[in-house]
Amino acid sequence: MNSLTYVNLDQIPNQELISLLNSQRVRRHLVSHDLFDETSISAWVADKCREDSKAKCIVRAIKVDHEFAGWCAIQPLGDQYEIALVLGEHYWGVGITVFKDMVAWGIELGHETLIFNLMSSRPKYKFLNEIATSVSECEIMNHAFTQYEIELRNIKI
Repeated sequence: MNSLTYVNLDQIPNQELISLLNSQRVRRHLVSHDLFDETSISAWVADKCREDSKAKCIVRAIKVDHEFAGWCAIQPLGDQYEIALVLGEHYWGVGITVFKDMVAWGIELGHETLIFNLMSSRPKYKFLNEIATSVSECEIMNHAFTQYEIELRNIKI
């Protein structure tokens, strides 16, 4: 990896977003949803752009070496905020770097705590267990997740 950059989600062509979000390898780790098409992806991007405009939120596309790699967000989750991170399978190795960048954004946005939910299909991560204030199992939209609560002041970036 030579360069990691973040751009507004609406700068990514719809077809690239569709390809990522409809990938069977990626979908295995996401809440079930219908396959995206041009209409539904446009609505999804518009929704994410609205979230990006909210206080304490950020939504970005991730580029690695100028290629679209995925998307990330700090977004509302009930009365809390969560980290969302979706990467194409060829870019799974950059997740920790993106996560650290998102922690820095969270601090800049004034968050004290962020939630990171990983579907139970994902392995347990020693790194997350070490930095989390609490780790618990939860259900979101009929799917089992491991929920990591992270106090940002305790993280050394």
